[in-house]
Amino acid sequence: MTADPAPAASSEDIGPSDGGSRILLRFPDPELERAFTDYYNVTYVVQYRFALTLAATLMLCDIAVDIGFQGDASSRANWFRLATFVPLAALGVGLSFLEPVRRRFQPFVVLFMLAIGASLFASLWILEAEGGPGVASPMGLLNFVFIEFFTFVIMGLQFRNSLFPSAVLFVAYLALVHQSPATTPGEAAYHAYHATTAVLLAAFIAYMRERYIRRTFLAGHQLSLERARSEAILFNAIPPQIARRLQRGEAPVADAHAEATILFGDLVGFTELARQLAPGHLVEVLNSIYSGFDRLADEYDVEKIKTIGDAYMAIGISDESRNGNAATRTVRMAHDMLRVVRTESERLGYPLHMRVGVHTGAVIAGVVGTRRLQYDVWGDAVNIASRLESSAPDDRVQVSNATYLRTRDDLDYQALGRVEIPDLGEVELHLFVGAEAD
Repeated sequence: MTADPAPAASSEDIGPSDGGSRILLRFPDPELERAFTDYYNVTYVVQYRFALTLAATLMLCDIAVDIGFQGDASSRANWFRLATFVPLAALGVGLSFLEPVRRRFQPFVVLFMLAIGASLFASLWILEAEGGPGVASPMGLLNFVFIEFFTFVIMGLQFRNSLFPSAVLFVAYLALVHQSPATTPGEAAYHAYHATTAVLLAAFIAYMRERYIRRTFLAGHQLSLERARSEAILFNAIPPQIARRLQRGEAPVADAHAEATILFGDLVGFTELARQLAPGHLVEVLNSIYSGFDRLADEYDVEKIKTIGDAYMAIGISDESRNGNAATRTVRMAHDMLRVVRTESERLGYPLHMRVGVHTGAVIAGVVGTRRLQYDVWGDAVNIASRLESSAPDDRVQVSNATYLRTRDDLDYQALGRVEIPDLGEVELHLFVGAEAD
């Protein structure tokens, strides 16, 4: 059976103490954290490219406005911005299309923001040296606020990854303000206050935004896990191709098979064994046997229909998606089912036996029920296979003449001739005795 997915973290616990971090926003499950980081990067790389393109465009407009209003095309600060910031932005956009960069997107953006910040501060320092508004001016403060909001909010950095470049830029800005010859102690305090306010506000926005994104991601992840669990249950209860039709909304799901091979198997002596074993042990034995049957069904591409007490029912169908003769596959499975029971009997030290009946004929198959869906088959072929099982010798596979005719080229049989079967009358029967592969 398909194993259930591991339980997801609670949506209330973005990062509890068991390996995660609520403050730095990290899921305690490393696999979940990696999945979120991949999701976050894919989501924000497009915003990152757009933001850089917009920033470069605005910088070009700013340079044009400066030249237009000041009438001085020789400003070293403008030429420096044109020679550094704009190419850096273009390089950042171009590199983001490379697979190695996308895989390491977060550390790449950290380094990139430090480079952009250095370029911006250098241009302000040059501008101040030319007698214009520099780092310690309102325009310098505005540029610092701009770079901090880009770091925290716009460039696609996760909150914890934005803290380092933000702190470096903050310290660098305050140091440059303090070193500026035009700065008085009062102005330095003014800039420090507003710079701190800008950093705290940008950090708060980034924190709350990522917390919301993580909650949304976690809700979607939990929904995916629940869907996977539901699909696992559905695909365990119903053949996969039938389950997919149900998922597509097809109703009712019904098929007429002109030729299908029905297998009925029944454990002999199980009722007496049930009286001797404790309930838990009894279920353990049944589960071991039926799990073995299920593995055989997968191996021979035969569909399990259901278990009824100590009886097992399956069907072999020939269609385009399956290889080989369905009747041959079903009889081979029936033979191997006897071996599973024999192995379990030896393990228990109790004489367990099995009878199997196999018949080939026309059936109707479909899904019925609402609360508990059941894939089942109906038709005379089902009744005949059941009668063949009940009349079969212990530890033998008894097949009808219809099945014999479809498998005699591949399998060997012992002819029983015409045998009187209750509710069927005289029918020609055969006992499976082996195959070339045996």
